[in-house]
Parts: sequence; structure tokens; C-alpha cells
Amino acid sequence: MRSVTLTPDWVSISIRKQVEPRGCTGATGIDSNLDNITSIDTQNQVDRYDISKATRVRAICRRTRRRFNRNDVRIRKQLFAKYGRIERNRAGWLTHNVSSNIVLQAKLKKQMIVMEDLNGIRKLYHRGNGQTSGYRSKMNSWSFAELQRQIRYKSDWNEIHVIYVRPGGTSAKCSMCGHQVLPEENRQLHCPNCGLTMDRDVNAARNILARGLRFKPVGSANEAMVAELAQQQAVICKVDADQLDLRFTKGADKLTEPLY
Repeated sequence: MRSVTLTPDWVSISIRKQVEPRGCTGATGIDSNLDNITSIDTQNQVDRYDISKATRVRAICRRTRRRFNRNDVRIRKQLFAKYGRIERNRAGWLTHNVSSNIVLQAKLKKQMIVMEDLNGIRKLYHRGNGQTSGYRSKMNSWSFAELQRQIRYKSDWNEIHVIYVRPGGTSAKCSMCGHQVLPEENRQLHCPNCGLTMDRDVNAARNILARGLRFKPVGSANEAMVAELAQQQAVICKVDADQLDLRFTKGADKLTEPLY
């Protein structure tokens, strides 16, 4: 039901298939910016996709709509609808090509995709924050959510695992030592701690990739040891924390086994 939509101009057919996540041999970290998309994988392969044309198209359409001063609601609606279609079609075409290429490379290399969990971006650019109206309009028209949506559904279709990581500090910290970096010219960053100099987009992509590769085990401390309590000769801190806490609760004032 409702899998086919028919209109006088087009037909939309929705299909569904069952997919199983494939095994991954690596990962790809993706850093989204206003004018480019930078990705780096576990093989240290860096890819950069230029989407500045989409930014220029949005700026031209936005400027054209702003300059319309005629007091005619009918013409205004037609003009806004026309340039809205131009903006969606041209910018959407570029976004589609970039997302398809990213997913294709991840599929060929059998890698999962790591992206930033970008939430609340619109709240950073509003009236009263000290930015100009042109800067706010440019940032608010940034279609990062559409790019992530396309990457997500294309990855699901191709059995590619996608994870999201915390975005804070990916561009401000060194991807080598984690120290605060200093900005330089031509979008370069310099770390005063380890001396690393790197492009800021590549540095952010490396931090995103590193966060995606980390994991946090969940379980009690004694699950790391596969030994019976009666056969254990020594209590190891952190590993046998549960056993150590149990002995203290029983009222033992002295420990017969040494602690390491």
C-alpha cells in the first residue's frame, strides 16, 4: 500500500530490500564544511570534494530573492518558487555526486563511515550573535543534514555501517597528541606541543576517524579474569575490584593476600 505515487508529471515507486551489515576492514572519517567535504580512511587516503559551487548558487539565488522589491504577491511567489527550484536542483546534484562517491569508495574498501553528530548548528547563527546578516544566511543555508541523510540511506542500501561521533573539538585539537592547535594562514594548523602542521580539514577528519575507532567496554571489573575465586592467589586492583569490595563489606580488617 502507498508504495507507488502517480502524478501528471512523474511516477514514484518505493521498494525495500533486506540487507545484512557486512564485515568492515577499516573506517572512513568525514569532515563536513561549507565549501568542501574532506575524508580520510584507515589507509591514510585523503579525499577532498569541492562543493563551493553549491555555496555560490545558494548565494546568487538568495541575493536575487532579496532584491525583489515589487509589491506584487503573485510575481513574488513565482520568482521565489523559480529560484528555489534552481537552488535545490543544482545544489542537490552536487550533494548527490559527493555522497555517491563517498559510499562507493567505502564499499570498495569494505570500510564503515564515521560522521559528526551535528545538532544545534542553526542555534549558533542567529540575530544578536555578532555576525553579519550575509554570514548568518550563508551558514543557515549550509545543507550538512542533507548530505548526511544521503550518505546514510545509500550506506544502508549498500550494507555499510555508519556511526556518529561527538563533534566538539575536532578542528581545535591536534590529531597527533590532542593538544590545542594554533591557526595559521591558508587553513593550516600548527601544534605547539608536537610541532605538527596540517590542513585543518584533514586534522578534523583524522580526529573524527579516531573517535569512531575507539570503544568503551561495558561490564564489571572482574570479567577480565576467567578464574575461580577459590583458585585465585592474589587480588589485583581494578581487575578484581568486585571481589575486593566484597571482602571489605564482610568486615575483614586485614588482607591475607598481597595487593598489586
